[in-house]
Amino acid sequence: MLTEESPSWSTGLADWTPWRLTDGSPLGWCSPEGKLGPASFTWTFDGDWKVDTLVIDDTEVEEESYAGISAKNVELLLAGATGDFKSVGTFTVPQGKKKSFPLGKAVTARRAKVVIKGNWGNERFTELGELDLLGVRAEPQKLAKVEGLFATTYGVMRIVQEGDQIFGCYEYGTLGGYLWGTASGRMVKTIWYEPGETREDD
Repeated sequence: MLTEESPSWSTGLADWTPWRLTDGSPLGWCSPEGKLGPASFTWTFDGDWKVDTLVIDDTEVEEESYAGISAKNVELLLAGATGDFKSVGTFTVPQGKKKSFPLGKAVTARRAKVVIKGNWGNERFTELGELDLLGVRAEPQKLAKVEGLFATTYGVMRIVQEGDQIFGCYEYGTLGGYLWGTASGRMVKTIWYEPGETREDD
């Protein structure tokens, strides 16, 4: 969960906002004009994780229109549920590229802070596409129980759960819809089907 953020070019859940840094799409964050960095963002995890790799994807930033806009030097800091953040490294991201940065040794953390220190020379904006932290849970986590009947904007939705497998259905006007997916800790990822449309969401 994103808990602290620097200003961005856009707001809410639009493209180029802090929320987009970890949504699975490479259309991530863009600075306000003239505010090139540093910019910092802090997330709190849903438990303790042993983090071993930082992945940064700048393949979809707007290099063609704004040469040098890609984030260049990015610092990663990790912390437990309480206490101070500790830097685990500052990494140079290839311009307009995607790169993985192994940390060398897994670090157990509950919180993460990323500091974007600048770009490759653009004088108007800095952009960073997507951030991923890879690792494993420090301890097993109970699966979320999500089955039941739910009132939604699509009408009543019924969800059943078998272990980590999620299944559901709903009626929406004259249409029916189905969904299926998996649960992992507190997260449920599903895909659903309506006639003529396939959609995916978290």
